Amino acid sequence: MNLFSKITRVRARHCFFFNNLLIFVVEPELVSRAVGENGMNIKRLSMITRRRVKVVASPRQTEVEKFVRELVYPIKFKRLVVESSVITILAGPQSKAMLIGRDRARINQLLEILKRYFNIVALKVI
Repeated sequence: MNLFSKITRVRARHCFFFNNLLIFVVEPELVSRAVGENGMNIKRLSMITRRRVKVVASPRQTEVEKFVRELVYPIKFKRLVVESSVITILAGPQSKAMLIGRDRARINQLLEILKRYFNIVALKVI
């Protein structure tokens, strides 16, 4: 996180791994500044860390679907339904397989991330 703030001059709120990506969460109004002109900051950070890097906006309590779409991009899904503390993602067969991952690895990672931000107990993909 220190390297990220030195390169981008933006303070990251959180940093975590998801789907072999190093993801930094920043304030929504600072995303473009963190990415830099033509993605230069991200390219530099990728070269230094030797990992793919992604910057996403910090979610608000009502922006669950937007946050999940940003995390799993380029995987697309039809709809996301939030019922109390359970999220159900409706996706096609190809997207469903990519969202779940081998041995449920991706869905478990996504659940851990969503627990941190939205207090989600369960995540279903249908």
